[in-house]
Amino acid sequence: MNTNRPSVAIILSEPDYRLTDAYISIFTDLGWDARVEKPAGSFDNDKLVIAGFDVADNNRGLVESLPTNGMAIDFHYREDYETSFSQRPFHYLDSATIIIHDLEAKRFIKEKVRPVDSRLVLLPYPCGEAQGARTAKKGAPKIFTSALFENHQWLEGLDVTCLRENYPAEVGAGSLVVILKYDPAVWPLIQWALATGLPIVAPGITAFERTIFYCALLFDPASKEDFLLKLSVLRRPGPKRATKEKLKIGVVVPRYIKGAAGGGAETHAAHLAKSLNEAGHNATIITTRTSSMGDWNNDLPAGETCDNGMTIIRFALDNLDPSDHHKLGHRINMRDNLSWSEETRWMRSGIRSTPLDRYIGDKADEYDYFFFIPYLYGTTYWGSHMAPEKSWLIPCYHNEAVAYMRPLRQNAQWMAGICFNTVAEKRLAEKTLKIKNKAMLITGEGVETGAKGDAKRFRAKYGIEGDFVLYVGRFQPEKNIPALVEDFKKYASGSKAPMKLCFIGKGDMKLKDDPAHGIRVLGFLPEQDKIDAYAASTAFILPSLKESFSIVMMEAWIQGKPVIAHGMCNVAREHMFLCGGGYLYRDADELADGLDKIGSDKALAEKMGNRGREYVLENFEWEKIVDRLVKRLRKTELKPIWERLGQEAKGALENLNKGGDEAFIRWAGSCATGAGEIFLSSELPLPELVEKHEDNADISTKYREFSHRAVFGALLSRLREVMTRHIRTNYIEQFESKQNIYNKETARLIQKLYEEIDKLS
Repeated sequence: MNTNRPSVAIILSEPDYRLTDAYISIFTDLGWDARVEKPAGSFDNDKLVIAGFDVADNNRGLVESLPTNGMAIDFHYREDYETSFSQRPFHYLDSATIIIHDLEAKRFIKEKVRPVDSRLVLLPYPCGEAQGARTAKKGAPKIFTSALFENHQWLEGLDVTCLRENYPAEVGAGSLVVILKYDPAVWPLIQWALATGLPIVAPGITAFERTIFYCALLFDPASKEDFLLKLSVLRRPGPKRATKEKLKIGVVVPRYIKGAAGGGAETHAAHLAKSLNEAGHNATIITTRTSSMGDWNNDLPAGETCDNGMTIIRFALDNLDPSDHHKLGHRINMRDNLSWSEETRWMRSGIRSTPLDRYIGDKADEYDYFFFIPYLYGTTYWGSHMAPEKSWLIPCYHNEAVAYMRPLRQNAQWMAGICFNTVAEKRLAEKTLKIKNKAMLITGEGVETGAKGDAKRFRAKYGIEGDFVLYVGRFQPEKNIPALVEDFKKYASGSKAPMKLCFIGKGDMKLKDDPAHGIRVLGFLPEQDKIDAYAASTAFILPSLKESFSIVMMEAWIQGKPVIAHGMCNVAREHMFLCGGGYLYRDADELADGLDKIGSDKALAEKMGNRGREYVLENFEWEKIVDRLVKRLRKTELKPIWERLGQEAKGALENLNKGGDEAFIRWAGSCATGAGEIFLSSELPLPELVEKHEDNADISTKYREFSHRAVFGALLSRLREVMTRHIRTNYIEQFESKQNIYNKETARLIQKLYEEIDKLS
């Protein structure tokens, strides 16, 4: 040993996953004397000792005899640590430098162990140079897995090839790799799969979510059913482009009520199917028997019915667990850190119909395409597993907590394609939700353009005189209603000739007439009365911050009315900048200014309304929407899921190998000079951190909707709602709305400041 050089002793047990050689190589290159030692050895002259956690567990005197600053613990995550947590000496990780090799170890240490004053350093498992296999198009596709899982019970009945370290030089097209559970020894197999361009089926755990999310199908680690389902998705036949003139299309939606107006997604589905039929195609509504999205009943008859010439096929809902669904839903809305299994359980306990799923699988060959609306229900998530090569998603995304769920995001990626209503919705999916899908189309949503309103009839029926601005929609805090009421009251109190404000709709908020400020609440109206209200209004107002299309803006413009929309709603901004059909506002002063201009200049209001009408007629007539949709479907190049995932594999391999050991080398260098610890930060870079905070800026007291108590939750939630309604309406809801806007604007300001600082540096 050279006494002028620092020395490091390495004490690892088998298997060491090639780390002993990696440590010796790195420290030797840095000018250290590096050696392998046993726990009983002498370490008096060593600058550093690296000991495995299991070595420390079996030789507890070792940790106690070494100085804290002269020792680092090499830590590997093991599944049995979860169940034997209290029997392990995890206190050894307190005030220690911990060398980890993957994100699963990081998750376990940060979330489960939570050591005091510890430092994490990352040194990825060494896998060597990844040599991929050739893909033979005529070769038979195979399922490969690690020899670790040779006797795994989930593989019973499957034709699986178990691999050790000698990987094949050639594989058949359509082959895939299966990982049953996490073990550090699987990384060489994963690297071979990525280098070859093979898709991977693996459990939904942190180590895989952060590394192979875009080239794998991740499954619920606790569910064999989900594992086999994901496997079946990859083994589905490749998609075939529909060339026949008349297409058969299934439109899948969680609920459809004959002749009744439902929610936005339900209405969208009904109009899409109707318009496809009018264009000469054969569209069928595929739905459940429920008549309520609240209690998930099976009140409607099963089987095939007809609504104005359109075929409706209904299937019974499964026996569901609303209490568990709402408990998990509360945690999702609170942005709690749910596991992949918990998020899948939320999907499983919600609106799901196994008979509906089975129908799609059995009849897939008879249909050319399936459209699933919207993204968040089990009818979409589970139903699209049955024929993914023909499944298109119409998500109707909002920037809401549920949209960030990992199973739902991944589901959107492997469907045949996604149809967005607006550019803003597509940007939300790509930039914020980080969804990748080669077939992303902006098709828009159609609008019934032939509706004609009668202003005189509306005014006579409801006794409304003078100018008024109209709101149509749900009475919910998330629609920014509290802020609208507050801002309008300020306007009404300060204006010399204020307009009135009329509310049409229904919801959880208990809005009341306020004659002193010119506020009138009409509630839910028949469809024709609503159209008449648009015609009678002076302008329409959209206070919402989150929309996927905003059909109500289109309805107002069809009646030739200008729109005043909140300037923080991306969808409203897109429509407004494309047509100039109104004003954008962000606060009470800007709202008042827009109302005063429209109220005092009738010619300007008419000009804006006509611009909006022309914009809708040019872009959003259902006939044009369907024509555009079908043409794009026919032109879109579709590939099998295994091929699409395989194309993403090469990029995942590059990211996996990018700068893997740099943080460790810096740390090792600092140990030699005594310059202090350098450790891997777990935080996001500032721009991403601020962007994430902006996305998560919404605050809300969610107890109105959910409770952790499974049995009495609904009763307690209702009781608390009643007892606090007086302070919610007058204070809490207004505070929430204002605070949400402030949070987002603050995050954007910090983002701009960072960009300016970055330019200067």
